[in-house]
Amino acid sequence: MSDAKQGAMEQYVNDSLKADFESVDSEELEIMDLRNCRRVPTADNIKLLLEKLAHQKLIQEPTFVIEQWNTAFPAEV
Repeated sequence: MSDAKQGAMEQYVNDSLKADFESVDSEELEIMDLRNCRRVPTADNIKLLLEKLAHQKLIQEPTFVIEQWNTAFPAEV
């Protein structure tokens, strides 16, 4: 996907989130709580919150597991 198309897609998603933010239900808030999100999502901060939650799930948690395995089973060189 070209940068222009990707930028347009991100803008569309961001605008949709803000436009439809009032329809956030308790299930979505519960999901945020289960991910240890301690901020109340608003139209202005939802994108940042989702980015932080995604980073935690996709980067930080696997890194922690890898570090623990490396400690338990050190590589033999």
